[in-house]
Amino acid sequence: GRCISTPKELKRLANRQGEFTAYLIEVCLGCRWNHMVRTSTLGNY
Repeated sequence: GRCISTPKELKRLANRQGEFTAYLIEVCLGCRWNHMVRTSTLGNY
């Protein structure tokens, strides 16, 4: 996968054919771990 950094990129991906899973990741500077906050299904399926 790759990092989607703008709402425009996210909208373009959501309109593509196929099914994609998006992951919202929170980076903790205190413990230096990455925590998965949420997953969402995108695309035209």
